Amino acid sequence: GGKGSTQSLKIRGFSSSQNQVNWNGLPINSLTLGMFDLAGSSVGVFDQLQLVSGSSGVEYGGGAIGGVLDLKNVASWNKGVNLSIGGALGSFNSNMDRYKFSYSNKKISYSLLYINEFAKNDYSFINKEILGKPLETQKDAQFWNDNLVQEIYFRHGRNKFKFVTWLQGRKKNIPKFLNANEASRKFTSDSSARQIITYTRALRKSILDVSYGYSGSGFNYSDYNDSIFTDYFISEHFVLLKYRFKYGKFKFRAKSRIERQSVENTRYKGTPIRTQTFNTLFANYSVRPNFYVYSVLGGQTSTSPSSLIPIGSIGYKYTKKRITLKGNASNHYRYPTFNDLFWDAGGDNTLKPEEGWNIEHSINIQKKKNSIYAEVYYSNVNNWIQWSPNGSIWVPQNIKEVRSYGAEVNFKYHLKVYTTYSKFLNF
Repeated sequence: GGKGSTQSLKIRGFSSSQNQVNWNGLPINSLTLGMFDLAGSSVGVFDQLQLVSGSSGVEYGGGAIGGVLDLKNVASWNKGVNLSIGGALGSFNSNMDRYKFSYSNKKISYSLLYINEFAKNDYSFINKEILGKPLETQKDAQFWNDNLVQEIYFRHGRNKFKFVTWLQGRKKNIPKFLNANEASRKFTSDSSARQIITYTRALRKSILDVSYGYSGSGFNYSDYNDSIFTDYFISEHFVLLKYRFKYGKFKFRAKSRIERQSVENTRYKGTPIRTQTFNTLFANYSVRPNFYVYSVLGGQTSTSPSSLIPIGSIGYKYTKKRITLKGNASNHYRYPTFNDLFWDAGGDNTLKPEEGWNIEHSINIQKKKNSIYAEVYYSNVNNWIQWSPNGSIWVPQNIKEVRSYGAEVNFKYHLKVYTTYSKFLNF
């Protein structure tokens, strides 16, 4: 979509709320809607991006039914002082300004990034909802977006320290309906503050990570035409422990996360609070240098709805010459959002979590720089949560069962084109 429109992630037929978005190890999907709006997450806010599809997402926690988008900030060392200024201009009176300062040596890395975006969105269109189908110019559709990211890293011997802060603010005016006579006086605005502090200690044959994270966000919807106003504020606190070690042919990775979630919403009764824990153990066994098997075991708990969901996954990878085979099977689940549970007109706090399983298998044939990759998958979800009309209001319901299956094929072929005109440029 255009600047300011909702930009969400959909994988393998699953909705945006059934795919997890992580930022430096912490889930940042909205507690109210279940999704993460990527609009305004400008280029440069993250240093690394990884897309994890299907069963491999089980190690990231609940909500990763289709997959995971993993966003990371990483340090840059020994670069000295750097200052960069940039910008962009686009159609419909859109522009972007970008400023970044950074300094790094062997032990310290620091950077400060500020990005400002604006789009008037004053494009022309034929209004087919009005008699005569006149050519009109879009009005009251402006979009503002600001991002401020500060990164601090320190390392000494076997110790590393990471402190990243991400502040974001957005506002979007909502244009009138195509057949409306009155100018629109509607807008949405939201702001968020996210922080992650991580301490890493490299031991003799293992690595320990301890992280604390906070994510707070506010949202406002104002409709002065119909006098409708909605406000909410989300607060999440995370503590994450990771321990990685190797023993013989085994590689282990233990992960434990506890979250405290709360939402203040003008459409909720009271201020609901939820506590969740997530614990997994990943084990990898090397049968041969070119063949290994792995599994994930664990469980997640929640206080609303009160539940304990077991976590399990098993898979393998086998490589011989140019061919790589991979297979995986796992369960998956997603807890109801706070809107599903506590919305004053239709919310149902007796909803069950979505649960199911996934199986997939792939083959990759590689010859030099050329490759063919193919994968088939099958997913099953029970108690799928869907909002549907019930008289004059919409209510969420657990429908019986949903299946998603398909195949992906990727073909890469590299061709080098030789040219001779460069000979005539040498004097």
